[in-house]
Amino acid sequence: FWRLDWDSLGYRLFQAALMLVGFGAVWLPKYRHQWSHGVGAALVALVIWWAGLPYYTPDHWDPPYGRYERVVQQITPQLNGPNGPELVIAHKALAEYVTFRTGLDVLPWQPEYEVPESKLWRLAYGVDAQEVAYLLGQETKVPFQKVGLHYVLMLEADWQRFLDALAAEENTTMLERILTWENPHEERPAYLLKNKDD
Repeated sequence: FWRLDWDSLGYRLFQAALMLVGFGAVWLPKYRHQWSHGVGAALVALVIWWAGLPYYTPDHWDPPYGRYERVVQQITPQLNGPNGPELVIAHKALAEYVTFRTGLDVLPWQPEYEVPESKLWRLAYGVDAQEVAYLLGQETKVPFQKVGLHYVLMLEADWQRFLDALAAEENTTMLERILTWENPHEERPAYLLKNKDD
């Protein structure tokens, strides 16, 4: 909560508090002293200067579109093939990019409806293809594909078996590392559904 990152609530509250203290020092007669005008004006000026800093830097705020484009180029043949997926699970920014570039349905949630096992795929982030191969052995239904440095394209069923194998080995460190927003693992909530009444 109190991280002072540019996009954190604590940082914004800190700026607001400085501004309020500055205005209070200038305008509250009960606490007005000779030095209060100078301190108050300095705090207000500091916050105004601080707020004017160039916060938008594409490298910090924008998704890595170059990386996403390389992912799309590598996976397009599989997505468009005769045995391609009906739905792919990927984290939010990548899901939007792949959908935009390919027209395929890519979801940053676990689907709440049934999808045939062979038609539900995942772009898993932060796992190594060798780790998957070691834990699953010959159990994979479809060969998985390493995509760049960060992703593995695989069946969702194989991903779930991979998670089960990690849990069986009590590898909590790796589970904590991969079960984040970058590997969606929660079902899409009802309030996001388009036709809830149907």
